[in-house]
Amino acid sequence: MKDITVEKITTVNLVALDAALRSALGAFLIGVTHTANAVTVHTTDDTSVDTINKVKTIVESHDPAQLTPDQQAEILAQAKLEQARTDYAATELDLKVFAGKDALLEQLAQKV
Repeated sequence: MKDITVEKITTVNLVALDAALRSALGAFLIGVTHTANAVTVHTTDDTSVDTINKVKTIVESHDPAQLTPDQQAEILAQAKLEQARTDYAATELDLKVFAGKDALLEQLAQKV
């Protein structure tokens, strides 16, 4: 295994960086770790000098504010959930609708 360490990298979106490296390196990438001020990319022993230079370029140009599609979807889902909580916070729940239904469902409706 070869470890390629790039110093003076303090802020990292590890998920996005890993995705970018996996896209560029494929099977050569083993993993990525981050410490307080450095990123270390772990690659296979047969990683070429050109690939090592590519790794350094990707890490140095990494923008931690750039999100992966999954991260963007998660943020959107959280925003929708928060909006729904806001929209329905003042809604009164009609407990009569749950009367005579399953006992656990009635208890849940009373708690809400």
